[in-house]
Amino acid sequence: MTIVIDDAHFSNKDAMMQVAVPLAIHSGGRLRIVISGTHSVASWMTKQVAAAQARFLDSAILPFTKEVVNLIDKSSSSTANTPGYSAELWENTRGWPLIVQLFLLSSNQHADVHELTSEAARITVAAYLEDHVLAGLRDELKEFILLATAVNRFDSDLVTTLTQNENAPALADECRRMGLFLEPLVSGDEINYRWHSYFAEACQAILKRRSPGRFEEANKAASRWMREVDPGPSIIHAIRSGDPDFILETIEDVWILLVTSGQGSLLENYCFQLSNPQRSTPSILYILAACRDMAGDYAGGKVLHTRADAALELLDDDRRQRSEETGMLVKLIISDDTKELVSNVNTANESLREIDLLDRQGIHRAFLVGWRMIRLRHQPERAVRLLSAVAGAARGNGDYSLANRASANLAFALSFAGQFTTTRQVLSRMPPSSGEASSSSTLFDHFDGGVDAMAAQIAAYWQGDMELAVKYGQELHSYGGTVSSNPALGRIYMACAASFINDSELWGESFKALTKVSDVESHGVPWPAYKALSAAHIHRAIGDKSAAVNYLGTIKSGHGMNNDVRHGGKPVAASWLS
Repeated sequence: MTIVIDDAHFSNKDAMMQVAVPLAIHSGGRLRIVISGTHSVASWMTKQVAAAQARFLDSAILPFTKEVVNLIDKSSSSTANTPGYSAELWENTRGWPLIVQLFLLSSNQHADVHELTSEAARITVAAYLEDHVLAGLRDELKEFILLATAVNRFDSDLVTTLTQNENAPALADECRRMGLFLEPLVSGDEINYRWHSYFAEACQAILKRRSPGRFEEANKAASRWMREVDPGPSIIHAIRSGDPDFILETIEDVWILLVTSGQGSLLENYCFQLSNPQRSTPSILYILAACRDMAGDYAGGKVLHTRADAALELLDDDRRQRSEETGMLVKLIISDDTKELVSNVNTANESLREIDLLDRQGIHRAFLVGWRMIRLRHQPERAVRLLSAVAGAARGNGDYSLANRASANLAFALSFAGQFTTTRQVLSRMPPSSGEASSSSTLFDHFDGGVDAMAAQIAAYWQGDMELAVKYGQELHSYGGTVSSNPALGRIYMACAASFINDSELWGESFKALTKVSDVESHGVPWPAYKALSAAHIHRAIGDKSAAVNYLGTIKSGHGMNNDVRHGGKPVAASWLS
């Protein structure tokens, strides 16, 4: 037989010792008593626990399993015939008994379960938590919960910053022991915590209603803390704060971290959550222009860029300086004007002297400058030093994604400089498949994907290993990418390499791949000239020298193509342009 004594903390220790404990001890094992209450109840039973007459049941073992939630749903008259509700119930509650019960209670209040929305459950949960959970807590713990739930996950440093309470880690552990919807996440010696999402959401709604100012400050504190470590959520918390100036400042600070990490689409979504006046500020327009350009919408990017330039003229000096700085960096990504790019690269490079490269924003900024330098073949020695420094600093900060990207671009720069042995050494130190082109799921990859394979292909080509160069070209071609991406450059080198191999099928495959190469100059890269040169290589291999010369005749002067084809000792191709 089992007796459950709920809310035992409303009783007292003497009652438990005089009634519950003797009944359990003298029942001969036929009676089990479950005492449920807050942490104070645990202190009443220490003697019995030490004597193995009782044991504590931690709140972590109380949630239902997925299978149990499924059984509960099937037994519920209101949801049993609702397709997919069991899975939804599990995802929304993660098995917390109280939340499961409240969800089902909310559904029972609807005559038509097909019209059931989670909003009804949220209202029910929030009302219950405010009236029956938070109301029974002491003030310090209640204050802690309302502030700490500004974030779903936290460690001791973050929660101390949020609550401005040195006892925050102890209060978090108290919440865990009390079963207040807080789950510990242990990794080695580190302990992080995660709130149940509905509990956190309800507490924040309560805080916002009771004290809008404290709600704003809690989200600002979370946003500031996350700028370096998690820029996406930093923007989310800035938006929640509702302060237009703070939102703009946050996005201006972190946008470059998202762009150079391949999260341009995420950044764009955040910007579209802003009000119309906020989206019309020069900085946001510049950032949206970069996102559009990197998504392949070059026309849209140019329109937004033009709007940003016009809006910039209306700003006062303080705001204008920050927007001009944002615009300068964005133009490193989107500009097609070589002279403008060189000017902006030089300005951005000078600005790095005033930036701490140990700072995460500084590291990503330096990466963008070095990346653009090697695309322009401008100050290549400086580009190599920058990318080498970025790779080391990023790896030291645990930012392995940027470290690998910087290393791949470093290899790319070294390959263009003819340092092929060093190129291979840099690539060999990178993790397998570190090249981002293996997936085109992020916007920066469309613009920069496959750079490590590209570097390896260039080294193979100029060292005379044409079969390996073709292999890398086929790999790059399979990645897709835009017509002005690294895979497009891989198609150029593939065609040139194929022309030195006696294989007519390969010539046809390589020539066909050139249809996926841009016909217009873009971001300072003379794509039409590269495309004509590689087509000329294929026609030379076929034996149609007249067509080869015609292709070469379409190349405009000033592209430096003669130096390109002479580089690495290919005098036959160079002689066509002499």
